[in-house]
Amino acid sequence: MGITKRLLEEQEALGFKSGDHSLICASHFQDYALKGFISRVGKLGTCDYCSDSEVQVVEFDQVMEVIMDGIRCHYGTPEDESVPYNSEFGYWSKTYDTEDLIKDVIGVQADDAIIEKVIKAIGSDSSWCLQNPEYPRQSEFMSADWKAFCKILKHQVRYVFISIQRGSRMNIVKLILRQFWIR
Repeated sequence: MGITKRLLEEQEALGFKSGDHSLICASHFQDYALKGFISRVGKLGTCDYCSDSEVQVVEFDQVMEVIMDGIRCHYGTPEDESVPYNSEFGYWSKTYDTEDLIKDVIGVQADDAIIEKVIKAIGSDSSWCLQNPEYPRQSEFMSADWKAFCKILKHQVRYVFISIQRGSRMNIVKLILRQFWIR
């Protein structure tokens, strides 16, 4: 395999077009995670975007790797997530283009020029969807559990704790759940 093919495979694995070795400082980001990354990993140098000298800087590609790691934690391409596609109606699950994902859904907080550069590096023609889009999110599980717990308290054990012994150190919530919860 040639070196060009290997570089293309590496870029595909990264999820963005690499090769931007310009140096960027934390002042261009409002996101605490990106600022923290730059201050932790950065070396003293001059920012290519604002010309500040003697500040912590990293290469733009390093910032892109962090952004892509964050995106890949929660989002994937519809093809990778096996989202069914219909030629008449499109994907059966909610999808986002790169610009919507970066600006609206994730809400990367940075200078407008930097956000445009991030979108260009990822590719504006990419589609994204939630990982495992048909599977409920953790917040949905917790909401359903809370509703079930409220139903148990309101309709099954409403303020009747006769069976609890005085001085028992057992948490009353655990007792209720153990008695009535069906999993």
